[in-house]
Amino acid sequence: HTVKFKKEIKPGMCLEIEAYVDSWRRGVCKGRAYGKVNSEIACEANMMITIPEILESYLPNRCSLRS
Repeated sequence: HTVKFKKEIKPGMCLEIEAYVDSWRRGVCKGRAYGKVNSEIACEANMMITIPEILESYLPNRCSLRS
């Protein structure tokens, strides 16, 4: 994750968050988000998120090693 804070956000300020999904494959989502105060970018982030329930279906089956 990469996060950049460009302006100080104080209590009482209205923070609007815009988030976008850039790619979605096999339960792994890459995206970005911007936080705006008074229509000016105050912070931004690039992130990667996994959805375990979806990711599991793409993992190879684990074999039992019991004899």
